[in-house]
Amino acid sequence: MVEALEEINDALDREEWTTAESQCRAALGNWPDWSGARETARALKTYLEAYAGAKSARRRPPPPDSSTLHVAVDEAALPSARAARLHHRASADILGLVFGFLMEADALAYHINGQDLSLEEEVALAPWRQRFEDAGVDWTRDRLETLVLIRQVSSAWRDAAPYSSLKRIVVRTDWDLPADFGQRFCGVERLTVTSKRAVLDEGLMLLNTDNAPQAPIASMPRLRSLTLDTTDIQRMPAWLRSLPLEELQVTTKDETNGYEWDLDEDALPRTLKIFRLGDFSEQATLQCLRQLTQLEEVHLGTTHCPSWLGQLPNLKHVHGCLAPIHSYADALQGVGLETFALRVPWEHEDLNPSHDEYEFADPLARLLSSASTTLQSLDLEGHRLGPSLDSFPRGLRDCRLLRRLDLVKCEIAVLPDWIGELPLVVLDLTANDELENLPLSMHSCRTLRLIKLRHTCLSGPYAPIIDPPEDEDSLDGKVCLLTQEGTLPLEEVPSEELSRRRAALMAISRALPELRLELHHAMSGRRYVCWRAGDKGAAGGDPRYAGQTIDPMDPHWAMELASDSESESGSDAESEHEMACGPLLAASFEPLEQTFHYNRDELADDVKQSLLDLDDETAAACVQAFFDALQRGPITMETGKSPVDWLRERVAEAKAAETPAPAPASAPSLCSVA
Repeated sequence: MVEALEEINDALDREEWTTAESQCRAALGNWPDWSGARETARALKTYLEAYAGAKSARRRPPPPDSSTLHVAVDEAALPSARAARLHHRASADILGLVFGFLMEADALAYHINGQDLSLEEEVALAPWRQRFEDAGVDWTRDRLETLVLIRQVSSAWRDAAPYSSLKRIVVRTDWDLPADFGQRFCGVERLTVTSKRAVLDEGLMLLNTDNAPQAPIASMPRLRSLTLDTTDIQRMPAWLRSLPLEELQVTTKDETNGYEWDLDEDALPRTLKIFRLGDFSEQATLQCLRQLTQLEEVHLGTTHCPSWLGQLPNLKHVHGCLAPIHSYADALQGVGLETFALRVPWEHEDLNPSHDEYEFADPLARLLSSASTTLQSLDLEGHRLGPSLDSFPRGLRDCRLLRRLDLVKCEIAVLPDWIGELPLVVLDLTANDELENLPLSMHSCRTLRLIKLRHTCLSGPYAPIIDPPEDEDSLDGKVCLLTQEGTLPLEEVPSEELSRRRAALMAISRALPELRLELHHAMSGRRYVCWRAGDKGAAGGDPRYAGQTIDPMDPHWAMELASDSESESGSDAESEHEMACGPLLAASFEPLEQTFHYNRDELADDVKQSLLDLDDETAAACVQAFFDALQRGPITMETGKSPVDWLRERVAEAKAAETPAPAPASAPSLCSVA
């Protein structure tokens, strides 16, 4: 570098600008981070271009001051310094990527909308999302234990895996959390607090007081989504209003009682955009939402729609179930709705009132008329919109932005011809068991990408799994087809009926090449498989059909792929597991398997053997203690040990009980880990 420096400066002193610029460029090839050489080269290039572009001598720029262009040695640009920086950056980047993957694998969208998929995800046949809360406690425990073990390796690993790397956490109300939990996990954006099995006398442990400035949740500055699952909280703490929450879901334990926070207009943060009431109760007044001017989406459960709801200025998405539609039609007049859902879930279809009990068509017509210029998604699952066209809502014809229409189990036998005029992308007609034709107008609906036709008289073969016990002609295990005469074994279905369906499906599929049809119950990747004309390959996931053109009436679609030999081997393994354990030890593993998905086969070999070396009663006591520790919260957070290490030490203590040994030094707790 010194030799190159001297050559550049000599050329500058001789005012050999072109030579100096070339030498700077050559030096940068060896030392790319040499800032002095880069600045000099840039200045010389600017001067030379201006000089060459001048049209006369008078227009030429004055020569630069060579003394200001001299370069100096830049130690930071030397190879050793650069290599050290690159190594440090690369190591940190790689560790960050690896640990980020470990912490946030299978990340979900932060919207509290259950398993609902967006329109784009439906069209792309994305798999259904599992509710994070369903497995969130185990997920949190696993991630915390992994995080603690990673941070104990070295300072570099600790820097690359901060506690704030966790973006979502599920905690139980009976967990004893550290006092600085909120500060330590300050990066959490989605938090679920659930009582799960625990029944608390004083309500939610983390939210049981109005004066809790040090409460863990209160010090989570990035928290955007909060779910209070199966809780019994009577009033919201004052500090909840200061959180920057955008999404809140509340599911209470007692659906018959009212709660103070429901009546308090100042109970919730004014920043909320999504609110979901997860109760099947008509007792809620939802006065707590009245001042939430930023609210865009509400899920009202079975609560009647409040008369003032339409006054919220940003409201766009409204969901409800089992409630009379007239309360929605009255309250939402003039609202620019983009999504409206009023469902009767199949498990509550016995609660669906008849048309004689309350009028459905007129309120729905008023609602559709009010939102005809904005409505993009409509879900009327479980309502009676058939079998005749007289019951079908004519107001849909004016909804010229409607892209998604869910008419599951609506007793529809025929669709109106004008249905093809709508710009639909997804149409769900599942469980309309009298529907056997689609209007020809749908063949020209170029926007259609997915039609769901399972459990209709256009669906493909399937295998029923539930039959009445007294049914002598049980269909269990047989390949069947739903027809106008009921569910029949496939071999009893007339060939004319199979040909009719095949022709109808082929016709619309060939008219709309981008369209997919959901016809079958076979699943692949947590999603029902879909068909279109010309498909080839492993239809329904069966490799025996690889390369063949798929027939939508082919019976192999009906069966879920499962190996009988695997099932038998699984049963044998389970029997061997039970025989290897004494009766008490085998029984002690049952709650572990049911609650925490731990079984003996997942334990380390030395732990398994140590348990078998103990007498049956002592081994069972160790496993019971292990279960009790897991119930109290993540073992790693309390002890700094992995669950397996905790159990290993417990078994060792049991073995040494007859010859007491000095107590081992306590392992560092999570709170003491840097």
